[in-house]
Amino acid sequence: MDVTDEERQQLFNDVEVPVRGGCEDEAAILEGLGDRVEVMLGTSHAALAEELGAHARQLFREQQGR
Repeated sequence: MDVTDEERQQLFNDVEVPVRGGCEDEAAILEGLGDRVEVMLGTSHAALAEELGAHARQLFREQQGR
């Protein structure tokens, strides 16, 4: 299934907003990314879930460096 730019951006926003907002519970953010993708898209998309996880981990590293 192809992911639209809007769907992709929404999923990335769903990861970025809590991290940039000060959430420090990385496990809570990473847990269930696959489920979030499946709920939004109506199908599983493991590659996108992995990409979101990598993005979230990078954001947490950036936040910890500040």
